[in-house]
Amino acid sequence: MTIGGTLRKTNKSIISKKTLKQHFHKLHNQIKKEDQDIQTIYSIEKNKNGGYHIHYGMQISNLTNLKKCIEQSINGYGWTKALDIYYNIDKCIGQYGEVSLFNIINNKKYNHYISKFYEPTQLY
Repeated sequence: MTIGGTLRKTNKSIISKKTLKQHFHKLHNQIKKEDQDIQTIYSIEKNKNGGYHIHYGMQISNLTNLKKCIEQSINGYGWTKALDIYYNIDKCIGQYGEVSLFNIINNKKYNHYISKFYEPTQLY
C-alpha cells in the first residue's frame, strides 16, 4: 500500500532543513525495523513563515507500525480522521509535530506533486 503525507515540526524554535531531514531519516529507520520492505520518497519545502515541512510517499506493508512510529516520534496525542477535498486523512498532532496520512491513488501524479520545487530523495 502507498501512503502519502506531510510532516510539520511544531516546537517553539524554527527547525532547520538539516534537523528535519535527520528526524525524518530516524523515523524511516524506526519504521524499517518492523517493515523491511519500506520505500520512501520525500521532499522538503520551506514554510511561508520560516522553517520547513516534508511531503512524503511510503510503500509500506504495515500501517499499524507506521502510525505507532509516527505517534512516538512526535509524542502524539492519538489519531483523528479528517476529510480533505481529495482524501480521507488520518491526522496525529503531538508535542513535537503534526502529521497527516492518506492513501495515494495515483503514484505518478503524487510523485510529480512532491517534486514540484525540489528533487525528491529516496530511502530504502
